[in-house]
Amino acid sequence: MTRQAQVGFFTLLGLVALFGAFYVISDIGQRTSGYKLPVHFRSAAGLRPAALVYLAGVSVGVIDKIDLRPDYTTDVIVAVKKNIDIPVGSRFVINAPLTGEPNLLIVPPRPNPEQSGPIPTYPRDLAELSGNEPQGTNPATLTDLLEEGQGEVVRLDKMLAQFEDAEPQLLAELQSTLKNTNSLTMNANGSLTRLSAQASEITTQLSQTLADASSRVVDLTSTLDTTAKSGSVRVNSLLASLDTTATSLSASVDALRELATNPQIHQNLIATTRSVALTAKTFADLTGDLRSVTGNAATQAQMRDTVAHIDTAAQKADSLLAELGGRSSVPGVDVGATPAPGTVPPGGAKHPNAQATGQPSLSSLPGAFKAKAAAFAKNLAQVQIRLSQLAPERPGSAGIGSPLLGPDRGPQSDVNFVILPNAKANALVGVNDLGATSTWNFAAVEHAGNLRLGGGILYSRLGLLTGLQDRHFGVEARIYDLRHPTLDLYGSLFATPHLQLFGGERDTLQRDRRAVFGLQTQF
Repeated sequence: MTRQAQVGFFTLLGLVALFGAFYVISDIGQRTSGYKLPVHFRSAAGLRPAALVYLAGVSVGVIDKIDLRPDYTTDVIVAVKKNIDIPVGSRFVINAPLTGEPNLLIVPPRPNPEQSGPIPTYPRDLAELSGNEPQGTNPATLTDLLEEGQGEVVRLDKMLAQFEDAEPQLLAELQSTLKNTNSLTMNANGSLTRLSAQASEITTQLSQTLADASSRVVDLTSTLDTTAKSGSVRVNSLLASLDTTATSLSASVDALRELATNPQIHQNLIATTRSVALTAKTFADLTGDLRSVTGNAATQAQMRDTVAHIDTAAQKADSLLAELGGRSSVPGVDVGATPAPGTVPPGGAKHPNAQATGQPSLSSLPGAFKAKAAAFAKNLAQVQIRLSQLAPERPGSAGIGSPLLGPDRGPQSDVNFVILPNAKANALVGVNDLGATSTWNFAAVEHAGNLRLGGGILYSRLGLLTGLQDRHFGVEARIYDLRHPTLDLYGSLFATPHLQLFGGERDTLQRDRRAVFGLQTQF
């Protein structure tokens, strides 16, 4: 082979190698052998023909060409390998790394477990995709971020300007609100203090008046009972003497009957006998009258009237209590009241204090009055005693929670008086944590079935309370202290009608809340 032939052969071989390299680099084979899939983008963003296309991180084709539309958007024609199908709903994202050439990422949709059958894919015919090309996503550029940030800065500047304009008015209104709140709190504290003093004075006067009336009625009852007993002994002695006299007169009559057989003195004896008979009849009538006096006549009626007057006075006190919200016991009005004098309860039942003769016993009057006085006092006021134990204070929480909940001091004792406990509206007056850091309660409570609502002074602060209870269970909430709003929640279990076990949390709204449990009785 000549030298010229060798040069020509190596030249031709170099051209073939150069064409092969260009063929591989530009991926002409794949661009001509694969199917075409057009994707519509707002901007090509640095893409160029022959850029790689990845589906789920795997190279599946190259960019065949990029066309510019009349509206200045672009159609990127992707050459996809024949054995690869693109799922419908995939996202087409231009990946523009800091170094290297941009490429196109195809992100398939997430699989749907509820979908059965093959996943739908885009058709390979360009005619079928005309007008329905998939839409691509351009990456956010630095210019876009700057424009978005500039808009947010402008909005923030407008908001700051508006706040600056409204700031003086807001501060003035806030200051006025704080002054009004402070004034209202001071006025309410003063009013409640005066009301508490007046209620305490009225309660003291009423208690003293009731004590005096009770003492006087007891003294009157004792005097009547003593008088009746001494009179009964004297009347019995007189009756015994009269019975003895009647016996002697009967013996005399028998003796005179024997003398009457004498004809001489027959007429005289008859006259004498008649006189003696009249005398005996007179004594007998006198004896009957005395028995009537001690049995069921004027004297007994006067005693019965006296008893009835005492009972009426007690029932009038009950009626007065009813007007205050308690229970009354008035004959003809209330069921189970003591019958009026001279009447018999329905069904023929006798009064519980009646003797076998149907008349009231004077000796039983003091006990009956004491029972009525006790019932009256119980309807007027009841004592509520509450013993509780706070959980220990958490380490590092001193001074953070409510100022009423200090370090653990052992069991706490609360004593309250419930005024008119059986009424729909009553009052709660008492002291908390007796003998330690004591606080006061003075609240009005309204009852509506099993629900009760109230408000006033709780723990020496303004507050509200509410509760819901049935025969066995109950819940209660108390909120108080305007400076440090404190919410206490309790749950209760009624072991007996007058004894309940409770548990809950004090200062529930704070992270340093304290658990509490204990028992309460009311009598």
